[in-house]
Amino acid sequence: MTDKNKSQSDNVSTRSRRTSPSLLQRWYQLTAPAEPPPGASFAQQEVVRRGRLTSVVLLILIIIFLILLPMPLLRIDFIGILAISGGLLVSFSALLVNRLGWSTFAGLLGTTYVFTTIVTVILNTPGGLSTETLGLFYALVFVEVLAASLLPVNSVLLVAVINIAFVIFDLYHQPKTLEFARAMSTGSFTIVARVVVLHVFVVLVLWLWVRNAVQALKRANNAEELAARERQIQELQQAKLQQKEELEKGVELILQTHVQVSNGNFQARAPLSQDNQLWQIAHSLNNFIGRMQKYNQIETELKQSREIIAHLTREVQEAQKMRRPIRISSTNTFLDPFLQALAKLPPEHTHFQYQSSMKERDTTKSLKRVMPSSSPAKSSPQS
Repeated sequence: MTDKNKSQSDNVSTRSRRTSPSLLQRWYQLTAPAEPPPGASFAQQEVVRRGRLTSVVLLILIIIFLILLPMPLLRIDFIGILAISGGLLVSFSALLVNRLGWSTFAGLLGTTYVFTTIVTVILNTPGGLSTETLGLFYALVFVEVLAASLLPVNSVLLVAVINIAFVIFDLYHQPKTLEFARAMSTGSFTIVARVVVLHVFVVLVLWLWVRNAVQALKRANNAEELAARERQIQELQQAKLQQKEELEKGVELILQTHVQVSNGNFQARAPLSQDNQLWQIAHSLNNFIGRMQKYNQIETELKQSREIIAHLTREVQEAQKMRRPIRISSTNTFLDPFLQALAKLPPEHTHFQYQSSMKERDTTKSLKRVMPSSSPAKSSPQS
């Protein structure tokens, strides 16, 4: 099958699942227990399964009762009308109970009513038991079928014991027609054995079938749980692997940042985002590097200032020896304001002259102070 045909078949099956079960799904919403939550136990899922089955079986019983209702109405049979009306009432009551989540009780109501109806018809047979009435004993098999479908699996055995006990007791003690009495006198064991064997066979088949079905559902549920746990384990392993890779990558980035900083690159930063587990460490490291960068700048400026001060000292000493003014250009450090203020002093107080940079000379020419060359004697004590 090609991908196109497969997709078309999937679409058809999806549409069929959406359209055909819609009425049944609505019926479940009205008469069956609610859907179990995700991860529900097998017992909870079994309650919902039996609740839905009970809902469908009761719907079938209601339809049967509605089909049979015109028969006693036409014959004006009050007992038949009462029996069918009672069956409808019990069926609707069982649906209400089933909707509340009491599926076992709802199944017990339906099974008990069917058993009671058949037994009542048998006990009220006009003229006593006859060969025609014998078929009603076989009809008790429907009670066992209902019990196997609607009740817990072992309940069908109890129902079968009750049915067999009633059959044996009634066949020997209920009044009979003359014809049936003669048949019982000559072959009672055969008549009773036929009914009992039928019930035993049906009950054993039902019990085995239902038990195997429940066990198969348990195995399927266990397989689903095992698969779900395996998926969870795989997801956890994958998450741990991703976490390990993330940690290794973060540690590697932090180590690279340490190496760059140790080589003198104070511009380096650990590039970790806030969703990384090592983000706090990286953030602290980046703050520390930023402070070290500031301290390095300050240390550089101090070193430059020491060199400038040493150079100025040599210039002053040389100027004192040569009896000439001192001319110093801009140092681009924090000493510039001091040098500018010193250059603004009157010539009679200092021989110092501050020479600004090219940009400053264009804008602030008035800051230049040049000492006259004709008065070195007067200014030498000031130096």
